[in-house]
Amino acid sequence: MTEEPRLPFGLCCWGMTYTLGVAGSGTPRRNPSPMSAFAFLDYAERMRFNGIEIGPDLVTADGDATLLAEFRRKLDASGMALTVSASSVSDPDGTSRIMTALDTADRLGAKTVRIVLSSILCGDRRPVGGLKGWQKLLDRAVRMLTLLAREAGMRGVRLAIENHQDATADELVWLCEMVANPSMGITLDCGNPLAVGEDILPYARRVLHHVVNVHLKDYTVHAVDDGYVLARCALGDGMVPFPELLELFSGREVSLQLELAALEGRRIRTLVPDYWHDLGRADVPGPTHPVMQLQARSTTTVDFRTPWERGDDAELPRYEMAQVERSAAYLRSLAVGA
Repeated sequence: MTEEPRLPFGLCCWGMTYTLGVAGSGTPRRNPSPMSAFAFLDYAERMRFNGIEIGPDLVTADGDATLLAEFRRKLDASGMALTVSASSVSDPDGTSRIMTALDTADRLGAKTVRIVLSSILCGDRRPVGGLKGWQKLLDRAVRMLTLLAREAGMRGVRLAIENHQDATADELVWLCEMVANPSMGITLDCGNPLAVGEDILPYARRVLHHVVNVHLKDYTVHAVDDGYVLARCALGDGMVPFPELLELFSGREVSLQLELAALEGRRIRTLVPDYWHDLGRADVPGPTHPVMQLQARSTTTVDFRTPWERGDDAELPRYEMAQVERSAAYLRSLAVGA
């Protein structure tokens, strides 16, 4: 029997946070029997993905050299590529943790280390002091990323900073231009432009020249009194235009990772004026703005809560795995039809 060909996509661990024991970590809600990093690698291989993205702490929390070497041997035998997920640049110990991730990536043979700018979600910049605080964060990030990109280049590794529901397309491009190092690039999360009031395809086109890693994520959109909620769904069940996005990436040297969204919906406060001000806009966009049109068309009556939000923890492993497999089948259909 002929083995099914590999998907031209990898699998990102952050769409299986309950299965891997990340969701609810340190609380009674944590999965009592989490999947190990080694089992995750086996699962991705069985599903015929071409790579994985994983945090090094899931392999070994204390940098155990023996475990890292064993993981490297298993990874090499699988023939899959590896992307390492690392810390936020703005964390108090972010620089040192990213340096450790670069060393780990080098030891594991990874060519890309995905990082984030901040812990901000939903485009809500109030926790860092609004627009002024955010601009200060960006200035600090340039200095740190300049150092980190130099270190990455010495190891033959690329840094890929993600639009983690905090940065606009212009801001990410500005960061890359200020760092001005070929080892500095972008991880484009396809669903996250909606968190900063931007339409997906224009965002992707704006950052495309710098993109080295892509998170293929989908959302359904649900109207609430102050904006809308982005809710997790399997790829192909939401509103992200994957055929058009994949056409953008065609022929480019980028890694593509299936990443399901978080287990908690993201509330985007587009009807609150401070939301737009803190994103650098002088006024609230009118009804013809693509994101405002999306909000106007969004559903209001569907229960979009995940099992995590409903407190149905026993359902979570089956729920996560079913969504991965449904999403993989959708991506395979697009690849076949390409």
